[in-house]
Amino acid sequence: LWVGWLLARAASASILGRTATPALRVLALHGKGGDGVRFRALLEPLAEALPEVEWHCPTAPHALAPGGGYAWWLLPPGTRSFEADEYMGVEDTLHALAQAQAQAGPFDVILGHSQGAMLAGYLLASLTLGETSPLSQLPRCCVLSGAAWPRPFGPKLEAMKHLVATSPDSICPTLHCWSPVDKINPPEYAQQLRDCCGLPAKELVHSGGHVVPLMQHGWCNYSGVETDSGGLGAMCSFL
Repeated sequence: LWVGWLLARAASASILGRTATPALRVLALHGKGGDGVRFRALLEPLAEALPEVEWHCPTAPHALAPGGGYAWWLLPPGTRSFEADEYMGVEDTLHALAQAQAQAGPFDVILGHSQGAMLAGYLLASLTLGETSPLSQLPRCCVLSGAAWPRPFGPKLEAMKHLVATSPDSICPTLHCWSPVDKINPPEYAQQLRDCCGLPAKELVHSGGHVVPLMQHGWCNYSGVETDSGGLGAMCSFL
């Protein structure tokens, strides 16, 4: 399993070479069961639309069952991330992100999906509160797709919510992508996370379920404006 993780990291590095003068460096965090290479492939429509962006898609440090991908933390059998009181192995994840920061940072954008979005929320809260973080600076913006409420990180997120309520400029703009037909993470948890991010928070509500909304067709609502042109344009507009 460890060899598989190293191969995934090596493959990720081989396809994500630096551009000469990137306009933005994006740290993209995959969901549970994914890896950096597959997540980069999934983001290809966004990469094609934004050729000036440099994408960094690390692979999470915890291998699941053979062929099951990787996770940013481990859970007891049968437990979901939004049910757990503790995330086992999250220290390994923070170390891996510190290495990514040293090798490829600083990052202008954090983009996370599912478990990666929950991790992105933790990173955002740490940076907003001025606490120790594996990343060196508050990003220009943050995209959280298909997130659930990360219970072990709840106190930190609530502290950010209180800070942002009195100091709205202390947080970067955030985009919260969620679907009312998400069958993996209850959409109300994505909204709970959104509420911690204050007035700068924007929403992209879509009909795609538990996906990063990069479709070019299909219903979505971007900050109150409904369209049938899918979520790709809205994502590009936000970034």
